[in-house]
Order: sequence, then structure tokens, then C-alpha cells
Amino acid sequence: MAIPKHLKTALGKREIRRSLKTTSYGLAVKKARFLAVLSDELFQAGINDKQDLDTALRHGTTHFFRESNQVSDKCGYREKQPVISHRPVTTLTKKPIQKHLKIKGLIDQYVQCQETENSWQPKTKNENLAIFNVLVEIVGDIPLSDLSHQSADSFRTTLKMLPPNMNKSPKWKGLTIDQILKAKPPVTLSDTTINKYMRRVASLFNFAEEREYISRNYFRKKPIQEDKKANQKRDMLTSDDIAALFSPDLFKTESHKPHRRWSALIALYTSARQGEIGQLNGRDIKQVHGIWCFRFITSKQKKYTERLVPVHSNLISLGLIKYAQNCPGKLFPELNDGRDGYGQAISKWYNRYRRKCGLTQTRNKDFHALRHTAITELYRAGVDSILISEIAGHVTGNGKRRTTTEEVYIKSNDVQVLKSAIEKLDYGAALSRVTPYM
Repeated sequence: MAIPKHLKTALGKREIRRSLKTTSYGLAVKKARFLAVLSDELFQAGINDKQDLDTALRHGTTHFFRESNQVSDKCGYREKQPVISHRPVTTLTKKPIQKHLKIKGLIDQYVQCQETENSWQPKTKNENLAIFNVLVEIVGDIPLSDLSHQSADSFRTTLKMLPPNMNKSPKWKGLTIDQILKAKPPVTLSDTTINKYMRRVASLFNFAEEREYISRNYFRKKPIQEDKKANQKRDMLTSDDIAALFSPDLFKTESHKPHRRWSALIALYTSARQGEIGQLNGRDIKQVHGIWCFRFITSKQKKYTERLVPVHSNLISLGLIKYAQNCPGKLFPELNDGRDGYGQAISKWYNRYRRKCGLTQTRNKDFHALRHTAITELYRAGVDSILISEIAGHVTGNGKRRTTTEEVYIKSNDVQVLKSAIEKLDYGAALSRVTPYM
């Protein structure tokens, strides 16, 4: 808080800085308001001693001056002698824990708040609700006052024994957590997935702590140390993998639907995500300064980002531009907007198809592995990391995404640089037998 001009010299400082000593945003706001009112009262009283100011702020008392002990200075003038008096001020206390509020009630409040603030996309809401349902089934719909470290530890330990895709797999769908645990699933949730569960639940209880429904968030800071480094969590595809995916007989049989023909090829030549590819319109493939480009849109919470990625010459040779020009609406009209967006159908098809092609040795060679492959190949080809970030839609070093939606903001040489980078993607003989679109 800034100190008034007439007191700066006497107090020897320009502003007051105090740590609020809390990680709770709600409590911090209240403490800050309290200190602001207290400081204002001190300034109005004319406090002019630094030590008295520090003491007042530390003990949370108001200091004011009264006229007393009149004395004369050497010039004969009489002045008011400051005498510090103290009166207690009500200190800031937390609200008592809401003993009767249970976890389900908290979830309802949290979800309603996110919806009111328009903070979640439908997919995000569904993911969170699925995780919260698991929380309630493991911990129980207990009062918030009954939560403890044991609650958080039990939740995390149980997650380690659960299988992936519990709500999707026919083997596990409809079973209770206890029934699944008794079956002892051979494959269990990855450390990455468990940490995602813990983060989402910790956010739920951060919400409760900020509103002072609980005095402590026991689910915070309980991640699992992941064995794999970030660049080892997914495998990139080898030349043999790519050749198997696009073998003439299998690929020709599968590619009777447009998204099956184009989605994997687009991913390999752009590093785009399945959702970005699935929601493309025909008009999202257009010329910018004479160069054909994709316009990819990514949505996260309330923010939408767009970027241009030039179309690789191999995609043009295979007839993608010709196909797109015949699509006034969706590039892949056969796709529906599912729970996970337009990319959900692409993911399901691709996972079935890659197993037909013999890519069954690891679950990590899913559709997202195509993105990893393209990014890795760009890096191996010597493309600058900032350009790779531009192409992939990652946040660059300065923390900003480059918006490239309107041609007026994009210089011709910018598109040309991106085009030169994209053309360095060369999969050689692995894609040589893919026939052009007719």
C-alpha cells in the first residue's frame, strides 16, 4: 500500500509491503482488505514513527492520536504531542468448517461455478465429473470435516489398482470399484493418469479451501513420481510402422471414408492433433500469399487459438486440395461431435486399424504418436525449435501463441518460412505406395 506523500519522509519509505502468509486466495483477499483499512486509519491519524507503524500492523491494532501534553518548541509555537493509544480491532478469523457439507454437495457447487463462469468445455466437464464419481466411490460421500491425509492416500493407492478406460471398456463398464479391484486388472492406470486424477481432485478442494469450507486441502502435493521422462511417454513411429499403416491393400480397404484416408496423413505432415483435424471445414484449407495452408483451431477452456500450417507438397500431390474444394461444409462430414469432440471417432478407428497393421506391441503408438513423429522429424531435419512450436501450436518461449488467422497480419515471407520447414518432412519409401485421391 502506498504511503501518503506527507508521511513518506517521516516513515522513511514509499510503500508498505506485507506477506499475507497464506496460500488461500479467499483468505488472502480478506487479509489484504483488513490491512488496507487498518493502514488507512493509521495514515489519517498521522502516525509518523516507523516502529509504531510496524507494531500496529503486526498486532492488528489501530493507532490514533489525541491532543494532550501540549508543549512549546524553540520558536514559541505550541504543537500537538502525539500520544499513541490502542484499541483492539477484531482480528480476521476463518469461518468454521461446514460440518454438514458433503463431497457430493461440494462437487455440485464447483461444477455450477465453472458453468456460470463458462470455464469448461463440455469435454472438460465430463472428464472432471467422471473423476469426481471415482472419488466419491472410493472415499465415500463423507462430510468435508471428515477428510484427512488418510482419505487422500487411500484414494491414490486405489487408483494404482484400477484399469484404464473403466467407463468405456466393455469388460469393466457397469462394475463397481470393489468388483473391479476383486478382478485384479492386469493393466492399471499409468502414473501420468493418476497424477491427472490427483490434480483435478486437488482443484476441487482448492475451491473448498478458498471458500473456507475446509481448513486444509489434503489432496494437494500428492503426485506420483513418474518413471518416464516427458519425451519417453509416447513412442514415435518408425519407417516400418508407417509403411505398415499405409500398405496398399490394407489402406485401400480402410480409406473408403474420407477421415480414414486423410486424417493420419494430415497428422504426419502437420503434427496436428486429432481434434484439430476432425473439426476442419473445407474452407479451412485456403491460399495465403499464394501458398495453400491449413487453418487449425484449438480450444482450451474459454480461449481459442488459431494457426496456419502450410500444406505439404505430398498432400497436394495426393489430391487433398481437390478433395477440400468439393467440401462446402465439414471436411469429414461423416464425423459427429462426440463427447471428446470430432476427433473421438478418428481415435477409435485408428486404434482398431493400427492393430490390424501389426502395431500392437505398445499402447503408446496411438494417433497422438503421429504428432510426436512429425515433431521429431522436424527437429531431426534441423528446423528451428521456435518454428516447430509455431507449426505444432505450442506456447513459444515468450509465453505467447502466434495468431495467424487473418492474412492481413501475416507477411509473405512468414508463410514461406513455414512452408520451407514443412517441406523438410520426408518419410521416403514408407509413403510411396499411397495412391492419389480420385
